Formats: sequence, C-alpha cells, structure tokens
Amino acid sequence: MREINFCKTIALFALATLFYSCGGNADAVQDEQKKDNNPAPEVEPDTTVWPLQEGYYVLNWPDLAIPDYREEYNEEIQQEVSIPLFRDAVKKLDGQLVRIMGFFIPLDENPEEVFYVLSQFPNSQCFFCGAAGPDSVMDLLPASKLTNIKMDDHVTFQGRLRLNDEDVMFLNYILEEAELVK
Repeated sequence: MREINFCKTIALFALATLFYSCGGNADAVQDEQKKDNNPAPEVEPDTTVWPLQEGYYVLNWPDLAIPDYREEYNEEIQQEVSIPLFRDAVKKLDGQLVRIMGFFIPLDENPEEVFYVLSQFPNSQCFFCGAAGPDSVMDLLPASKLTNIKMDDHVTFQGRLRLNDEDVMFLNYILEEAELVK
C-alpha cells in the first residue's frame, strides 16, 4: 500500500467525521488504491435490475443501498468502523463496467491533489446528512484531472465499479477508470 501523506489523511478523516456528525454512517474515505486486476465475477449481474447500455450496467442509487453493517475495530485508524454487508445482487457488480448519474463533488485538498465524489444528493443539500449514508456516495478515480465540471453538476460517469469493505481510506463504492459520459 502506498504511503498516505499527512494532509490527505486529515482531509479524509474530516469527511468521515462529517458523515458521523450529520447522522450518516461513513466508515470509509478516500485515498489512492492500487488497481486490482481480478477478473469479473463468473455470475453476471441481473439485467432486469441493471440494464445494459453500450456495454455498461446502468445503476441507480436506491438499488445500491446497503442494508446492514457490522462493527469492527480498525488498527490503522485505531477506532471502530462500520463494515458494509453488500447484498448478493450488488456483489455481482464488483469489477463490472457501470454507468451512474449523480451530483459531482470535488474535494480540494491542495492544487496538486483533488479528490472527486459522485453523490446521490447535491452538496448544497448536505449530501452526507439526514437520510443519506455512505451508500449514497462513491469515489471517482479518473485517469486524469476532471475539468469543466462544477460542484453539484448533475452528471453521468462510467467506469469499473469496485466494492470496498476493507480499505477505510475509501468510500464503500469506488468508480475506477471514471470518465464523464458526454
């Protein structure tokens, strides 16, 4: 695992704190992750739940809801974290090419490092508060810096979905190779 710089860690823990303090249940925040070259699952996702569009499964936020979590102590951050228990139908999406629409939220730490989140809810409506939870946001890991997209723009992204129930430096959903759909 790559070394996590101090400033990035502080920013990521601040995001997690916001989830907890606003009634969310976030246990994961962003950081860099090595791409895993695991092959796609042997069982394909159900196209009656997630239709295919140009080779991508089209997702919607309510179907990504995480029904339950288990608590576990994490040595790395020395605190209890909530580990998502993904539904079986959602597990089949791990490693698949997907598209999803949401609100774009850039998280600027400094000019050299910008983190991106796609959210079911706009930042202007406190995307991490109230009924929203960690399953209503996902990390966007694009190949290059995203430009010409503003906070709360309602956009569609596509990429490879990664389910995360291990790395507390990331959200529960990660969209790798993320690219804006034009």
